Amino acid sequence: MTIECSQSVHSIVSTLHQNARCEPDGCRIVAQKSQRDFPKSNICVILSKVIRLLQFAGDPPQAENPAKQDSIFMTEISPKFGEKFYRPMVEIFAGIPSVVYGWVGLTVLIPFLKKVFDLQVGHSILAASLVLSIMIFPSITSVASDAIRAVSKETRMAAYGLGSTRWQTIYRVVIPAALPGVISGIVLGLARAFGEALAVAMVIGQTTALPKSIFSTSKTLTTEIAAQMGNAMEGGEMKAALWTMALLLFLISLLFITIIHKFSRPKGE
Repeated sequence: MTIECSQSVHSIVSTLHQNARCEPDGCRIVAQKSQRDFPKSNICVILSKVIRLLQFAGDPPQAENPAKQDSIFMTEISPKFGEKFYRPMVEIFAGIPSVVYGWVGLTVLIPFLKKVFDLQVGHSILAASLVLSIMIFPSITSVASDAIRAVSKETRMAAYGLGSTRWQTIYRVVIPAALPGVISGIVLGLARAFGEALAVAMVIGQTTALPKSIFSTSKTLTTEIAAQMGNAMEGGEMKAALWTMALLLFLISLLFITIIHKFSRPKGE
């Protein structure tokens, strides 16, 4: 047992000695970058994130996954490229109004889907899912990147000093430390997705029917409430039905937010 402990201590001391760099103002630990941890080209990373976003387009709440990955890319993998180019682009997309997303979806996405999938009408649930995914992606990315950037440099250096690789530091130290801020970004994005009405109404087709596939036209709770609330008679059945739909929408949003907080809670709490 004593031999094993001495060997472990010796390996840690050797790692610290290899990573140490002495300067006139003192010695410090320098992290070694593993060439296998990350792709060499920033373009490859960006393309992989675009593909990842399209994979989750059918389920807007899951757009948080590529958003978290992009926030890591901007702050940890390529901070210079992320600060000068990628982050400003993401913030611009986060500030675009919903009607602009709906108009782009109506004029660009709808004809594209109609041509590619040979549909009679391009309006569909797939189009609405794509628009919502693109809408919430910048919001989650921006908030999550701020949370990751707020993690102190001393925390990262402590992980490097214990022999952690760059990826181990990000996955085991930085992400858990920034988890509350990342969760806030996810909740913000989901709140925008659940409450969106205008952009979805422009691309979903506004048909009162249960969808049979992702290419079917339909309605959402928010679009139906926005369309019918002004015409419903006060105290009538239609008004009561609309208020019931609003309550259901609130409960669905509350349920998803509760689930996110529960599964993101650190173990042992």
